[in-house]
Formats: sequence, structure tokens, C-alpha cells
Amino acid sequence: MGFSHQRLVVYRRAIEFVVWSQDLLHGIKAAGSARTQLERASTSIPLNIAEGNVKSSPRERRRYWEIALGSATECAAILDVLVARRLLNEMQVAE
Repeated sequence: MGFSHQRLVVYRRAIEFVVWSQDLLHGIKAAGSARTQLERASTSIPLNIAEGNVKSSPRERRRYWEIALGSATECAAILDVLVARRLLNEMQVAE
């Protein structure tokens, strides 16, 4: 692991979520904008964790981590939308 962010557990978990959500979306044919939004938001999580990790100012670092948290919350809401649209069921998103 060459970069400092790669040693962060939260970063590695975010990458795991990207893989998990991509696999989950692979089985959905008609998700439309929700699919695109989940791909974008899930990608935003590890990117902002990594970028925030190298900021020297605690305030700036916190800003990036808050953006990552916002993207994670957005992903949770998108999964709720996919369940509401009956494109997924609660068991599929329970993880």
C-alpha cells in the first residue's frame, strides 16, 4: 500500500462498498437515474476520503470527510429508492 489513505480502514470499506454496489446494480436493468446516481455517489466516498487524508489543515480535511459522509448517506437513500421502486428488496440491501 503506497499511499497513506490506502491504510485507512474507512477507505478500504468504501472501496468494498463500490464493488458491492456495482455487483448489486449489475443485476438491475431498469434503474435509470438511480443507477447513475449510486455509481456517482459510491465513487465519491473513497475519492473524498483519499483527498481529505492528504490535506494539511484539519478544517480542510474535515470538509472532504463530510462530503464523503454526505455521499454515503446519499447512497443509503438511493438504496431506499430502489427498494421503493421494487427494483431491489430489503434483503438485497440489508448488508
